[in-house]
Amino acid sequence: MGEKNQEFRDQFRWLSGKWLGQNGSVVLTEQWRWNKTRFEGEGFEIEGGDTIFSEKIILQEIDGIPAYIVSIPIQGLVLYSGVTDSTNRWLFENKEHGFPSRIFYLQESDSSMIVSLEARDQPFRGEHSYQLKRVN
Repeated sequence: MGEKNQEFRDQFRWLSGKWLGQNGSVVLTEQWRWNKTRFEGEGFEIEGGDTIFSEKIILQEIDGIPAYIVSIPIQGLVLYSGVTDSTNRWLFENKEHGFPSRIFYLQESDSSMIVSLEARDQPFRGEHSYQLKRVN
């Protein structure tokens, strides 16, 4: 593994594992793992035993910039660029995408994170945030 790729892996290593949260009656799940040169994730929203939303996510470095790539059934691929980072907070943005146009990950601890989704030019959608706890 190249040095740059190792730095990228180390920066996001904390994300690996399974994460669970709750938003009202909806159970939120994200599961991440490292695969050769990138992190691969899956996200689900489940209500009453039924999957109401699912997505596949890739987090990888492209030309030195973290790229957050989401594959949503019917909608296809959406690419977000990492625009800011700190030791525990990352922002991924796609100004052309309506919702979400910005995705924030805030690492609260080794076992807790907050994910926030913001809409572009859609004040009625507002901001959606939820806390996820590591389960493994």
